[in-house]
Parts: sequence; C-alpha cells; structure tokens
Amino acid sequence: SLLLLDEPLAGLSQDERAMVAALIAGLPRETTIVMIEHDMEVALAFADRITLLHYGQVILAGTRQEVVADPRTREIYLGH
Repeated sequence: SLLLLDEPLAGLSQDERAMVAALIAGLPRETTIVMIEHDMEVALAFADRITLLHYGQVILAGTRQEVVADPRTREIYLGH
C-alpha cells in the first residue's frame, strides 16, 4: 500500500492537526507513506527516511538522525 500526502496538516487548527497526525500515526507500518511537509517537527516525528529539498534540489537524504545531525538542516530548515 502507498499513501501520498501533500502537506496534510497545512491550514488546520491545533486540534485538527492532532487528529490528522493521530490518524497518520495509526496507519499500519506496512503502508508506505510519501509526505511533503514543510513543518520539520511533523516530518521528524513521522519519517524513517527524510529527503531535504532546497530550491528544488536534493541537498540531503537519510535517516532522522543523519538529517538532524547535518549542519545544512539546521541552517536551512531549523534556523540555527
């Protein structure tokens, strides 16, 4: 099974975001989810593997730990 999501939490209230996040988290692990998400907290909470794009170019792909540890992530997406 494959589920494609394009910013599923965008424009939702905090209560709606929590409800949709719980629905996504409750999906069977056998379901592959490809999610486009600009909210790094959301992406990091759900993803096993993350690909970061910057102006349409792949700048990094890896596990949560690899992506968080990379200085480009902090610079471009986390603002540190």
